[in-house]
Amino acid sequence: MALQKRIEYPGALYHVMTHGNGFQWIYKTEQNLIDFTSVLKDVIEKYHFLIHCFVIMKNHYHIMIETPEANLSEGMKKLNRDFARISNWELGRKGSLFKQRYKSILIEKENYYLNVLRCIYQNPTRLGINQRAEEYPGSSLYYLAQQDKSEIVKILHLDLQKELIGSNNFTSKMIKFVNGEKESDPVEKSGYKYIIGDKAWIEEIKERYLKTGIGEEYIDSRKLIQNGLDEKRLLELTKGRKDGESMWIYFLSRYTSLTQKEIGERVGISKANTVAQRLKRIKEQMANEPELRKNITQIEQELLGR
Repeated sequence: MALQKRIEYPGALYHVMTHGNGFQWIYKTEQNLIDFTSVLKDVIEKYHFLIHCFVIMKNHYHIMIETPEANLSEGMKKLNRDFARISNWELGRKGSLFKQRYKSILIEKENYYLNVLRCIYQNPTRLGINQRAEEYPGSSLYYLAQQDKSEIVKILHLDLQKELIGSNNFTSKMIKFVNGEKESDPVEKSGYKYIIGDKAWIEEIKERYLKTGIGEEYIDSRKLIQNGLDEKRLLELTKGRKDGESMWIYFLSRYTSLTQKEIGERVGISKANTVAQRLKRIKEQMANEPELRKNITQIEQELLGR
């Protein structure tokens, strides 16, 4: 079955969930939480994510992420890869920590922001772990309630929450709001599995990003990664095309675990920053140029053997 296409654009807001593989714990000790927030800080610095809230449970986590640069997939790949490596070392285990793919739900910020925020924070209370949301130590709300000054609080982006809840006595107002009433699953209200919003907004997003985006017949990127990216064939398919080198960079970034520095070495670019700029540029072009999107889809299908 093909995977659900990621909808990415500058300023998008997501509820992201990742589950541990089988019954593996991802949060067992305080050190696991420290490791998680440390990796999250690295991702913020590299990809400029805005983290509105998070809750890490024993075998899964929830984060509300805003992406000013339309790079959710890149940042999530680093977050899960680096956290898995550290966690495995800490707990003395090997193998995959997470299920292969994280789930991301696009949120209409104007009308559903607070609903999703409360839904995320209520995870421990819905499971009966704590009676009140701020009592759970794997939640960013816990550290806000403790008036903690650690890195855990420093990584949070609270501007919109303070605007909506009120900046005076913000923490006490937020705690009261979160515990005020039980939040039902906002996805059920939306009528669409991967988008939460009013009907008109959802239709606009579908029209803009699903009907004209890369591959209405969604590409299963796992197949490319599992089989190994055929770089020789990729070079043949991109060589001589307009923006061919940028396409090559895009595919290496999307379908391999190469760093930007390593991608630059493959392509013949000495500075990783130049690779980052080229990636940003081609993604912007893909959002605005149907012909380029079509060409990239054709290359993906060729690499998949379709």
